[in-house]
Amino acid sequence: MFRKVKSEPYNLLMSSFYKNIVPNQKADEAFQANKYTRWSEEQSASYMTSTACGMAVSKFILCDIQKCLDNAILNERHSDIEYYKNWLAMGVKYLNLDSNNRCINVTNFYKNKVVIESDHYRLGNMIVLVEKGRNDTYDKLPKKLKEAFDNAIVSVQMYTDVTRQELSDIFTRLNDGKPLNEPEKRNASTSLVAQVVRDLATEYMPVFAHKNNKWFTTEQKNRRGVDDEITKMFYLFVNGHSVNVTAKKSLKKMYEIKSKEEDFIRQFKSTFKAFMKWHEDEQVFALQRNSVFDLWIVFLRLKNDENAKIKDGKLKPFLKHYCKIVGNLIDDKTV
Repeated sequence: MFRKVKSEPYNLLMSSFYKNIVPNQKADEAFQANKYTRWSEEQSASYMTSTACGMAVSKFILCDIQKCLDNAILNERHSDIEYYKNWLAMGVKYLNLDSNNRCINVTNFYKNKVVIESDHYRLGNMIVLVEKGRNDTYDKLPKKLKEAFDNAIVSVQMYTDVTRQELSDIFTRLNDGKPLNEPEKRNASTSLVAQVVRDLATEYMPVFAHKNNKWFTTEQKNRRGVDDEITKMFYLFVNGHSVNVTAKKSLKKMYEIKSKEEDFIRQFKSTFKAFMKWHEDEQVFALQRNSVFDLWIVFLRLKNDENAKIKDGKLKPFLKHYCKIVGNLIDDKTV
């Protein structure tokens, strides 16, 4: 069921936005599709030029946490109340739904960490020249150009009555023109499952992205491919080893707030961490990614079979034997 959410549009000067909004906003990682993507120096400089010249027309999409909390209390939406209270407890007033990179780079510009494009700028009847390395940072800008940047109009759309699920829906719809893949769409959930998977993917990225393995391409790592792999491992953990882990609807349903799988996520987290200790033996890196996934199934079966425990000191030989068997099977041309 859909309902009409409430939001308020308004404009303010960039200097006011930077002083009053930016320090009090934060992005839930659920609304960061590609966690490891950041603007290049060229993108940052281009945006500062667009702002100073009145050509940065994209809205900053934010959520007023206090107003959303008030409405959640009024309508007795307990899950939303807990969610918004947690953000207020962290000192955050606004959730950033679609402008995190812009806020980061505006902050960096005011702190002289990024530059504006070098060129001639016509400001009314005056033309000023910005030269690379001489006067292209904020503190060194020509006075008129600095004023143009500070007085640039920032357009804000502030949501005041939305649920946790509606926040995710807004983010997904905002990105309709920038096709999100399935893991990125699932990541937009604010559920406990999404949070734990995201945290595990971040913690173990150095393992999954290790130079000695070739499990993920750079694009896959950037676009939550590791999150996707962990999600499928979790799905098998809950539903058994013979289920279809590529079923989009099933994986999406698992990410819903208060899903039935949420009851198992903490147990999965500790089990997954134990499994990742096997990766301290780098011979595992020689395996293909699918074989690592199979190793997860082997790990679960051994964990649940009291008669098949690996004795102390025997893990390294076991992994060596497993890698040998997998290698033989891959080389075997028998259909």
